[in-house]
Amino acid sequence: MLVLVLVVFHWAFLEEMDVLAFDFALRLRGTQKPDPRIEIVAIDDGSLASVGPWPWPPAKISRLLAVIDDANPAVVGVDLLLSRPTSEYPFLRQARKMVLGSALGFRPTPEGRALVWQEPILDAASRGVSFGHIHAGKDADGVCRSVPLQVSHGGRSRWAFSVELARVFLGVDPDQIRFDGPRLRIGDRLSIPRLSTSIDRAVDSLGVLPRISHDHLLINSRGPMGTFPYVPASRVLSEDPAALDQLRGKIVLVGATSYSLGDHLSTAFSGPSETPGIEIHANALDTILNRRFLGALTEPWTTVLLVSLSLGLWCLFAAWPRSRTLPAFILLVAGSVVFPLGAFLFADFWIPLVSTGFSVLLAGATSQFLHYSRLNRQLNRRYRDLSRLLVDSRAGADLAPADAAYRRHSLEWKLRLLGEASEAALQFSRERAEMTSFVSHELKTPLTSIQGFAELLEAPERLAPEDRLDAARLIREETARLAQMVTDYLQLSRLENQAVPLHRVEANLSGILARAGILVEKEYRNRSIRLVGLDRLPTVSASVDRDLLTQLFLNLLANAAKFSAAGTEVRVRLTRRDSVSIVEITDQGRGIPEDEIGRVFDKFYRGSADLDGTVPGSGLGLAFVKAVAQQHGGSVAVTSRPGVGSTFKVMLPCRPSETAEATS
Repeated sequence: MLVLVLVVFHWAFLEEMDVLAFDFALRLRGTQKPDPRIEIVAIDDGSLASVGPWPWPPAKISRLLAVIDDANPAVVGVDLLLSRPTSEYPFLRQARKMVLGSALGFRPTPEGRALVWQEPILDAASRGVSFGHIHAGKDADGVCRSVPLQVSHGGRSRWAFSVELARVFLGVDPDQIRFDGPRLRIGDRLSIPRLSTSIDRAVDSLGVLPRISHDHLLINSRGPMGTFPYVPASRVLSEDPAALDQLRGKIVLVGATSYSLGDHLSTAFSGPSETPGIEIHANALDTILNRRFLGALTEPWTTVLLVSLSLGLWCLFAAWPRSRTLPAFILLVAGSVVFPLGAFLFADFWIPLVSTGFSVLLAGATSQFLHYSRLNRQLNRRYRDLSRLLVDSRAGADLAPADAAYRRHSLEWKLRLLGEASEAALQFSRERAEMTSFVSHELKTPLTSIQGFAELLEAPERLAPEDRLDAARLIREETARLAQMVTDYLQLSRLENQAVPLHRVEANLSGILARAGILVEKEYRNRSIRLVGLDRLPTVSASVDRDLLTQLFLNLLANAAKFSAAGTEVRVRLTRRDSVSIVEITDQGRGIPEDEIGRVFDKFYRGSADLDGTVPGSGLGLAFVKAVAQQHGGSVAVTSRPGVGSTFKVMLPCRPSETAEATS
């Protein structure tokens, strides 16, 4: 598939872009000094105003050419179609070295019209006159960038105007100019490369040829209009000595520069302003005489290069991961632009710039696409595994309802899975840290006590009989406390992971509170603390897990007794606001400092009130309260003042109307 795409590189769009890049490279190089041997005699607006409107009579043109010839130029090139009979141009019989412009054009005939050569018929006396065609290659965008080296029609061939001028100037006989393989040889003095590139696929400027020869000369233009010096034709006709002195020993090109005569074409430098045809021929002649030939990568080598470059870069991208980094890719793209530009600016060799850059981009994009497609398939497998792990971690909870909102393997689906996996990883990290803290801090103390008393029992001589009984009792108590701590921790972990199913029943919250009060009654009586309010609770029904809620209230009541002094009271209050039931347990104990209130529901947090270690507990009771409340869709909060007491408030959803009877 990649090779198929690369073979069609030269579609119209890329060709047009390469042509524009060629123009850009010429303009980037800037204007250069032209060959000083070339002078232009210009039929400009001033000459038309002075001599008269065009067309000038043959006698006037003949006199202009005679004056130029008297100035002793090296050779004269006439970019004018002299289609009158030879007898009207008497000077042609006397010309020494002169090249006349010739072009194919249509002439009316009795049958319609015919394509013929437009040129005067020379007699035998005109030995110093030859012809060169003045057709210029015009690309599809209307810009002239080349000239065809030869045009043939009706058994007659004409070399390009600039080629014929170079032959006459170099003194090469007409029969010594020929095509020799990939070059056009002008005797042994000069050879011109024959090119067929995307730049020269053109039609002729006069529009009479459906397709001119592919043997083109790319014009290495010196600059925009006006780069070559002009001598107005009016000054030559007036025999201005300074003007004639400019022509002595020079290659003189005679042609129109006035826009009113219409002999103008767009060039790479001129753009829409256009350049006179005579100056285009001057640039072509300059290219030939100074051997400033523009080499170019021709077909099929252009396609071979681009295909090879693209496949090579694709293999590089695929085999060397570092080449796929953004800096490396930018460097390769920059190189694909700098190398063709450098070859053009410093070696006069044109490599299709846009096509080369496109091949690099296509290779990079294709390689990256295939690379990321492979990675995406691997990611999809990992995501499927991750999805199964998440399902397993939720004890068989189905992810399908959530998947219904997103197409499987879509970006949204992956983002959701990543979010859930991140939450699971954070939860696992927290649980591992808590487990480490639980083992290293909470279990260490009772285990140390058990170990110490066990060592004492192993040495009977160190303990009296009554002390051994005390050691055994302490081991039993610490073991029981350790077992209870582990049970509480495991139960809390299961609650937080929602692994404990709720067995909901319609129950009266006041009945559950009363039951919890009975369970702590003995402890309150032993500590001389009054538990008030349980006998005046209203009936509030809710759908709850009665055992878990009993344990919740039991923890709060026991916690209030731990931190209360003898002779104080703990007050219980139950209210309902709309569909929310509120249980408040207020003690008159030590209170909680303001900076510790936000942490009292954390696991293992004991607070500064138990720094001396006199209050028993594992720090899991309030965390259990919070977990149970949240499991029921409720919440828990605390307000406290140090030295005054604390109020724990449990908020649970309940039925809007109370019709259920209390349960015990």
